[in-house]
Amino acid sequence: MDTLERLFAFINSYPVYSKVGVVAGIFFVIAILLFSPRQAETTVNKNSVRGRMILEIGEVRLFPQNSDLDIRVIAIAGGTEYVHPSVAGVEWMKTGPQMSHKTIQLPNLGFLNIRFEIEFRNGNNLVGDSPLQAAAKGKFVSQSMVDIDLEDLPYEGVYSLYEVNQIQSRAPNIGAEIDFKIYNR
Repeated sequence: MDTLERLFAFINSYPVYSKVGVVAGIFFVIAILLFSPRQAETTVNKNSVRGRMILEIGEVRLFPQNSDLDIRVIAIAGGTEYVHPSVAGVEWMKTGPQMSHKTIQLPNLGFLNIRFEIEFRNGNNLVGDSPLQAAAKGKFVSQSMVDIDLEDLPYEGVYSLYEVNQIQSRAPNIGAEIDFKIYNR
């Protein structure tokens, strides 16, 4: 009770116009809070609160199919390179429907651009550093980027690549295709 009396004595020590100004200011703030426009219920994007974003590299098809070739897939996602296979001690793999898939956790960005490359070698013809070994290596490349808005996930695609020979000349026909998926887990 004593505190309330002190508060009234403190307020009464000010002139009337300052008391009116304070009361008007309080009413003005309350009016703004009550009558200001509000946004409708906020929609939550399913990707804004997401878990891990995953890139899955699926089957690789070579044209024409060549069971002698060993390959290595390089995915460049958001400027970072990821290599498949990446198991300790394994640098190359064979292609085919039963080949192992690779899942890669990607950084959670609002937008992603991705491209692939394939390095290959003829596994049956590698003998040291002979000229035959140099001729038995090559690359499938494409400079086209796949731009993915992460609100469109899950995304499935097929990426086409062209062979580049030793003199850096690109073949006119598609030399390989990579199946891939990007999704949230």
